[in-house]
Amino acid sequence: MTDSISQFKSAAMHVIVAELREDISGVDLEFLRTSAYALTEAPAVHNVSVGLSDTHFIVSIELLLSGPIEEFSDSSNHMEFVVHSLGKYITGMWSVDFQCAGEFPTADVSFPQAKSVAAIAVKGDARVFEWQITEWFQELEIALPNSIIASGHTIEERDLHRACALMFSPIETTESSQTLSEIVATLGIPIASLEIAAASLSQPAS
Repeated sequence: MTDSISQFKSAAMHVIVAELREDISGVDLEFLRTSAYALTEAPAVHNVSVGLSDTHFIVSIELLLSGPIEEFSDSSNHMEFVVHSLGKYITGMWSVDFQCAGEFPTADVSFPQAKSVAAIAVKGDARVFEWQITEWFQELEIALPNSIIASGHTIEERDLHRACALMFSPIETTESSQTLSEIVATLGIPIASLEIAAASLSQPAS
């Protein structure tokens, strides 16, 4: 954690991965992007990143918490986004909260060069030990030296998801890309035990 982050606050990541409706329009997508970036006004939010593909909408939210995660998750900003902005344009979604042990992804000097974001979450019923997940996260950073990776064990609803890794890459990555396929193949975790999504990073309107 950097010196700029108060010792009285904890750093965490909130990740939302939504499956988009097939008939969603360009106007609707722009509304979703704008609504997601508006979450920067929510309590405890440090920064927001948005990814968009033909099938998925990914929101990565960096949090500086002075208390429980509900400081953000129960806020009117968050509820308005999930229920009223996001809800009518998607067919399903999953979300995770995990502790951020190091710097936030956007604090990395190479973050402006990132072109895509991938999210991999380990489901709650995965038949793996916690130490195995930790080792995989470590191997992930070695395997992808040019990517910015934030990972950790979840801090809420662990019966649904036990851990998550976010990868910000300088190359375009999709769910079907060779890079992501190779990563998943080396996990040692059955594909059925994972949630996987990837999308191109979007920039906020100036």
